[in-house]
Amino acid sequence: DLWLELITPEKTPNIVKVIPQMTWLFLTCEKFSAFLTCDNPVFYFQSIGIGKPESEITFPISSNIVLWATWRSDIQEGYLPIKNQAIKEINRRTATNATRFIYHARDEDWIPRFINKQ
Repeated sequence: DLWLELITPEKTPNIVKVIPQMTWLFLTCEKFSAFLTCDNPVFYFQSIGIGKPESEITFPISSNIVLWATWRSDIQEGYLPIKNQAIKEINRRTATNATRFIYHARDEDWIPRFINKQ
């Protein structure tokens, strides 16, 4: 598992302490759109990590809801409907994080083209 390869055991307790301190927002999409998921769905920018002010984590928890964890103080926890451009960006992150498998709620023509661009 890529997540386990990148996170050494000695850092794991710190990660478990840090993530609950972040602001959690549940991003939602309309029924006609859906989020991808994959075999390695928790995305964060590896070059930044998760402990810096600009750090963020995205994690698709259903086809219509993604958890977004951030350090931004201008955001209140809760649910936020997002537009197609943000959905596409989250799907891009999820697809690039996949090690082997990508999943979607529906079989749609755009998915293979989207994945092949990654």
